Amino acid sequence: MIGLIVAGAIGLYSIYVLIRSGGILFGVADINAEQRKRAWMHGGVAAVALLLCVFWYNMYYDSPEAQQERALAVQETRCTDVLEAYKATQILVRDASKSTMTLSFAFVPTHDSKMVRECEFIIQAPADRVIIETGRSDKAVFTANVRYRKDDDAWEMMSLDWQESGAATE
Repeated sequence: MIGLIVAGAIGLYSIYVLIRSGGILFGVADINAEQRKRAWMHGGVAAVALLLCVFWYNMYYDSPEAQQERALAVQETRCTDVLEAYKATQILVRDASKSTMTLSFAFVPTHDSKMVRECEFIIQAPADRVIIETGRSDKAVFTANVRYRKDDDAWEMMSLDWQESGAATE
C-alpha cells in the first residue's frame, strides 16, 4: 500500500512538472536557450518517472499474484468480520422477505451477533417491517445463521427467525 501511495505521489508530481515544462516551452513568453534546455530536461525526467510509475503499477501492484493476494485477504476478512457478515445478511434477509414485506435495518447488529466458527456467523439485529399485503408496520428482531463460502465467494443463509419486539401500527 505504501508503494502505491509513493508511486501515486511521484506520478502526480511528474504530471505537474510536465505541465509546467510545457507551459515554459510552448507558452507565449520569450525564453532563452538555457531555460528551454532546462524545461526539456525536466519534462523528459518527469515523463520517464511517470512511465516508471505506470510500469511499476502494471508489473507489481496489478500483477495476477498481487490480485490473488488481495482476494485472499478479502476472503479472510469476510470469514472473521461480523459487520461484513451483517451487510451480507441484510441482503439475504431482504431477498428472502421481499415478497411479503419491506424492511429497514439498524445501522449495526446487536451485541449478540458473533462468529460461531470460521466463516459462519449468527447475526441478530432489529428491523422495521412493513407487511406489503396489509400495510401494517412493526419492529422485530431477526436472528440469521449465515455462512461465507470461500470456493464461490458467496454468502448463504441457513436459517432465519423473527421475534416480535414492538407494537404494530396500521
